[in-house]
Amino acid sequence: IWVGFENRAGIWRFAPGLARVEAYAVPAPMRDWPANGGAEAMARLRDGRFLVFAERGGMPGRPGAREVLLFGGDPTGAGTALTRLGYRPPPGTS
Repeated sequence: IWVGFENRAGIWRFAPGLARVEAYAVPAPMRDWPANGGAEAMARLRDGRFLVFAERGGMPGRPGAREVLLFGGDPTGAGTALTRLGYRPPPGTS
């Protein structure tokens, strides 16, 4: 089970049943995410990649965009490929 906490710049991987932490990572881009604006949502894609969405904060050169990270596999794994993307929330959402 992978968990990203909104107020922490990191991703945790837990054993089944949340019995213990198996791995923890602080990806470099997440270190700049604002306090209480971090990993708001995560999604694991069918091919094993992960998307991690920032709740707040902007992207340089992309007005109105927020950051989403695309991991090539387990985001807690050392050397997992990472791509920085942007998204714009729908109007009227925070």
